[in-house]
Amino acid sequence: MPPSEASKPTYAIHTLWVYGELGPLENLCLKSWVRLGYKVVLHSYDNPQVPDGVELFNAAQLIPKSQVFRTARKKSLAIFSDLYRVTIMKHFEALWLDADIFLVRHFDFSGKNILAYEGHATLESINNAVLKLEPNHPIVEEIIGRFQNPLRGLSWKNPHKTWVFFRRSLLSCNMHAKHLPWGALGRLAIFDVLQKNTFDGQILPPEYCLTALQVPLFDAIDDPEKYLSTPLVLIHFYKSHIKKDLNNPTSGSIYETLSNFVEN
Repeated sequence: MPPSEASKPTYAIHTLWVYGELGPLENLCLKSWVRLGYKVVLHSYDNPQVPDGVELFNAAQLIPKSQVFRTARKKSLAIFSDLYRVTIMKHFEALWLDADIFLVRHFDFSGKNILAYEGHATLESINNAVLKLEPNHPIVEEIIGRFQNPLRGLSWKNPHKTWVFFRRSLLSCNMHAKHLPWGALGRLAIFDVLQKNTFDGQILPPEYCLTALQVPLFDAIDDPEKYLSTPLVLIHFYKSHIKKDLNNPTSGSIYETLSNFVEN
């Protein structure tokens, strides 16, 4: 249930959609946040249609559009998104959620620093899909530092990826963070910081988060609602791995159950 007016949080949920219109999954997920009473802010360099209750923020106010970058080989915005979300932490009291995360039930995210385990309670299973950090937190500073000096983001234990970084930097005459390995400004940076420092906040336990690694989210299964019971808080769909037609949910799937739940 949504919180009462008196108990509504001071923070907002922020996410990024760099260009273009939201897809059906992103629309569904943002609706789930609004439905639970959270203030929702979508950062974008475009002017996409958004669900009722979602506030649009011009992303160029934080990072100029001319500084948006893609990875060299896959032309992905993932590393830029890793940078942008900690830039949000510098300017807002914000909970970051990836736009493909569905909130099943209300949760108090008011703590100053929040991360989440996905699958297992190990440092390796923490990523930046759920992120709430103080502006000068060591994780924020490490990620920004890696962007400013990409050599900080290299794993010298992995010579192949290090060589790829230098080769692409030489070919482009530009030693830029876009040449870093996937996760260097995200999961890998968080892991490195947490190996050296005790996390001064809350890490949501694995049972609060469901992913496609645990159960098929888009295929028909027996009694999908049993997977949505307490203490589950969120479902991370991992949009980049999806091959299904999201405009036509499979009957009997968790995705269809959630779609019906929000739309009805």
